[in-house]
Amino acid sequence: MKVTSKSRILLLDTNLLLLLFIGAKDPKLIAKARTLKAFEESDYDLLEAIIRLNFTSLVTTPHIMTEVSNLLGKERDDIKSAGRRAMAEFLQKCDEITEKSIILVDRPEFTRLGLTDVAIAVAAELPAFVLTADAPLYVHVSRSGLETANFNHIRQGSWT
Repeated sequence: MKVTSKSRILLLDTNLLLLLFIGAKDPKLIAKARTLKAFEESDYDLLEAIIRLNFTSLVTTPHIMTEVSNLLGKERDDIKSAGRRAMAEFLQKCDEITEKSIILVDRPEFTRLGLTDVAIAVAAELPAFVLTADAPLYVHVSRSGLETANFNHIRQGSWT
């Protein structure tokens, strides 16, 4: 799946990182994961293809990683263990964009989006292409004139 992006840097939201981490270890675990009820194995294949064909590097934020870790903690042991191994491997090869929380909560969109999504919006200014399954985050980043796509639109075939 080819996406149109000026940036070769990708930033994935929390749910897509969970999908990437669990799917990378064993795509069959996706159907068993409580935190991935909105996704199927084919979604992992699509996500992996998008990354492989379009981007040369990935970035994240500590806020995203904290959410991922907390959500993995709600999974049964085999999924939690696989996801956390994938998370550790991911962090060894990606850059982490850090902005102090006190700066993020001072932004006007904080009350609407929350801390993690504001951190994503700020990191998108690198520039980084934001791929999300979160509609409010997608709308905000898009309206800010930054590059983004809603993964749900891509998987439904409604994205061009």
